[in-house]
Amino acid sequence: MQPTLLNVMHTLGNMNQDNIETEDESLQVGVFIADSAMFQRMKPEPEAPDAGKYDGTDPEAFQEDGDTELLDFSPFYGLALPLLKHGIPVRPVQLDNVRRYPHYLAPYRVLLLSYEFMKPEYSDIHFALAQWVQDGGALVYVGDDSDPYHNIRAWWNDDLRSGSSNQVYHSPREHLFEQLGLETKQQGIQHSGKGLVNWLCVHPAVCSSSKTGADQLRQSVREAVDKIYGSHKPWKSKNYFKIKRGPYIIASVLEESVSEEALVIPGPVIDLFDPVLRVLQEVRLAPGEQALLYDVTAGRPQHGKVKLISASSRIENLTITDAGFQFAAKGPANLQATARLYCPAEPVAVCCMSRGEEAAAVWEWDPKSQTVLLRYEHGSENEIKVQASWSSETLKA
Repeated sequence: MQPTLLNVMHTLGNMNQDNIETEDESLQVGVFIADSAMFQRMKPEPEAPDAGKYDGTDPEAFQEDGDTELLDFSPFYGLALPLLKHGIPVRPVQLDNVRRYPHYLAPYRVLLLSYEFMKPEYSDIHFALAQWVQDGGALVYVGDDSDPYHNIRAWWNDDLRSGSSNQVYHSPREHLFEQLGLETKQQGIQHSGKGLVNWLCVHPAVCSSSKTGADQLRQSVREAVDKIYGSHKPWKSKNYFKIKRGPYIIASVLEESVSEEALVIPGPVIDLFDPVLRVLQEVRLAPGEQALLYDVTAGRPQHGKVKLISASSRIENLTITDAGFQFAAKGPANLQATARLYCPAEPVAVCCMSRGEEAAAVWEWDPKSQTVLLRYEHGSENEIKVQASWSSETLKA
């Protein structure tokens, strides 16, 4: 197992941080997904040969044009990717949870919905959606009512099949619009209470397969954002995502985005994808590159403290004394491991003990960041004790 993988695994255990910062905190966009999207895996034509579940396990059975269309999941990507490629953060939102948990939609101001690849299992989902819109939410509905699954026997059209005179609907969208008090055939923006619905009458798969479709979707969402936020418009197109969780910085620069510019992250930072955990004064990410970094300044402990930054071992019992510090490192047997720690002074000696015998250890001191890099081997028993010493004169200095 590579040290880099272990570094990342141990780092992920520290991601529950109190302080989380993003550049898009004021804009919460959600894309609905439902359990029924997984059910729509059958060929809709009753006379279609080999009609069966689209699970991809028998590639020889799906060789005609369109056989794998549902497996591609293009409608969902059509709602999400046009926004993501312009640096707009998007979260999947479980439609079925709307009726399970009170105030489930409260964190969102803008939501995208389409019934061209999934269906609402119960009609009361629309009551909650209507209330959310009327309380000030912006719903962007994308769909042209062309999905053959609109014609299955379901709650929105079952009365039609049974000959009842009750109101029936050719698609669940019509029922949703009715609950909102909207014209069921009117495209574009319609207001309902304090919120609005913007209907883009195209199949969402088009938004993933053509630039025109992607532009249409972005325009529809931006219109809704501008209307709902007024003069405070949080829409900001960019070619990257970046989030900071405590001292950790996670960044990704997108390909096929609004520009080819590199993202520059000032240091000092430590590259947690680097097996030797180098301290860098600047990081430049080109399109297609990602980074997991540790902000040296943000994570620095109080003066005189020793603190672990990252390690390819599980570090236990880290203690500091007047003479230095020590800890136990656990990990895969005989792995060449690394650990970087904040240290108040340069160590004068480092020793490792495994099964009562002293083992080799190497250390590198970085005076600018006041950190030390330790290199050691776990040994055959998957554990080693590491002890670093400094002189009292060095510590006082």
